[in-house]
Amino acid sequence: PESCPMSRFFDSFGIDFRLLSMTRQLPNQPLRARRPARVWVGLLALVLAASALPTLDTTDLTANTKERKSRRDYFRFPQRAQLAAVRHIVIDPGHGGDNHGAVGYWGTREKALTLAIARYMRDYIETNSNVRVTLTRDDDRAIDLRARPRRANKLKPNGLISLHCNATEKRDVSGMEVWFLSSDTSEEVIHDVVRREEGLPAAPHSVAAPWSVSGIVSEMTYAMAHKRSSDFAHALGQGLRWGRPSAKFRGVKQAAFGVLKEAKMPAVVLEVGFISNPKEGKELLEAKTHLQLARGVLRGLILMDRVQVATAPKWKKRSRMASRANRSIPGGPSAAVRTPR
Repeated sequence: PESCPMSRFFDSFGIDFRLLSMTRQLPNQPLRARRPARVWVGLLALVLAASALPTLDTTDLTANTKERKSRRDYFRFPQRAQLAAVRHIVIDPGHGGDNHGAVGYWGTREKALTLAIARYMRDYIETNSNVRVTLTRDDDRAIDLRARPRRANKLKPNGLISLHCNATEKRDVSGMEVWFLSSDTSEEVIHDVVRREEGLPAAPHSVAAPWSVSGIVSEMTYAMAHKRSSDFAHALGQGLRWGRPSAKFRGVKQAAFGVLKEAKMPAVVLEVGFISNPKEGKELLEAKTHLQLARGVLRGLILMDRVQVATAPKWKKRSRMASRANRSIPGGPSAAVRTPR
């Protein structure tokens, strides 16, 4: 009958149910042979019903899952690095407070951008290595230029990185730079700093100063720190080229930066890029670029750790096996070290 549910179902597809339900009766044919038409009707109904159901597109779900997984894996280093000599560094976000620093093409203030990058580097390095990271400022406050290295000296770290952003009137200039204290300035700076610590008046450098034993030790400490700053700068530059290969690297340079003069540890100034460049200034605001910079800095710390372990006296080579393990993977530590979840 027309009121049959099956009839209404096939009518929705434009099929006459009465034609499908008819069976051709042949002479001398058993009764069970007349029923296959009902079986075919049922199978056809299942096929039509399955085709009418909406299909679940899992392409987007799979893509999103793979994207989230790739982001999570990319945040981690190949393996958690175990450094032997470099165990603590200080990152100094440039400017702060009333000192806004340079203003970028998109209105970005240098003091805010350096603080954001420094925080990202701290979290990344501590997650993917055994290196402890301390920031000279963790908020928008003004710190005197001379107070920054003095604060780092009290913590006695293995390195100091001062973060800054470049800016120029030429919009097409871009790239990263690493600076350390120039050799012609370091000797003069050492004498001035040691005299100030000893409380001695300024005098020509040709005149011998009656320094105490602590003054001689201070001079040797500053001289060694400035000498190692060159190794630190080149290791950091190599790591940045590896971590952010798409960006231009303008080289390792020397200058008499005030933040480097009183540092008793290897110290460098890292210019992460030109915020005056429209393209690079926009890239420096992205988390992807912060991640690349953090990976590059960690790579540089690993290279610096290898240099310090190789040049240190035998009695100072602690955990030498951990440093050897870092050499098994190019750009990363040993595969035997597990990454914590």
